[in-house]
Amino acid sequence: MKTKLFNKKLLVILFAFLFCFALPFAAACDEKVNDGNTDEIAGGSLRSLQSAYDCGLLSTTDIKDISYYMWGSVYVYDGYDEKTNVAQTYEIEYTPATELTSLSQSEVKAIKYAFYLENINYLNEYTDFAACEEDFIISFYGNYNGSYVVRVEVADWGYIALVKQYYFDGTYLETGYPLLEVFTFDTELSEEQKTEVEQAWSTQNECALVWYDEEAGTNGLICLGVYNGYIILYDDYLWQGYDVACVITEKDIGGYVFEHYYPFALYAYANGVFNDLEEAYQAGNLNDSNIAAIYFAYKSYNL
Repeated sequence: MKTKLFNKKLLVILFAFLFCFALPFAAACDEKVNDGNTDEIAGGSLRSLQSAYDCGLLSTTDIKDISYYMWGSVYVYDGYDEKTNVAQTYEIEYTPATELTSLSQSEVKAIKYAFYLENINYLNEYTDFAACEEDFIISFYGNYNGSYVVRVEVADWGYIALVKQYYFDGTYLETGYPLLEVFTFDTELSEEQKTEVEQAWSTQNECALVWYDEEAGTNGLICLGVYNGYIILYDDYLWQGYDVACVITEKDIGGYVFEHYYPFALYAYANGVFNDLEEAYQAGNLNDSNIAAIYFAYKSYNL
């Protein structure tokens, strides 16, 4: 009788021990799966390869690099055979100027999160981003001045066995599905960068700087990105109380035409100085790819 009682007590103690040990472990596992905290993930967006090229974010040289990184070869387009309904292409000798690098963990997470937001309506089987992040498979084909060319696949998803053919001003590129996309980070500045710009502004202008805020409907300076250490800013003067004339003015910088109602300014800020964007470009501080990315950001605000 005492033995049975001892066995029962031992069983209860053992069960209690296992329960106390397993409960925190299960909670930790559940926290890992359902952790929906994405505040620390850098914001960004994805767009199609074609639109990125059309906007000037990618050059024909970049397309050749992408083709080489994908297939190990580069082809150019040589017309279309109407009899066979086949594009005529031939291979050229080409080697990229730089080797393909790898993505950092923060870049991978940012790209996956942008993909998640873009396809959230098709990810009903997942509870949140943390639950599906590991099922996103990224193939990386180069970073071109802040434009990351990637293919994002979802594990266990079926993809149609079709081929997409691209013709980029003579350069031919063929890919399967899912199609290539181009990721770019958002242009929002950190609080430290904003403070630096504000302090520099206050020493050179009588009025306090105001940042553009779409949600609040506040006019102000708009950041169009940071390139080579230069913070690119757009100013339409509206927030300073200037009347805007109903005359469109143009600024042709590197072949990209920035146009808006007069007056407006484009700054390349660095080291306490608000340089004119065109002057910074002419001085070689910004290259053609930088201007292309700045122009795309500018157009994204419908300016």
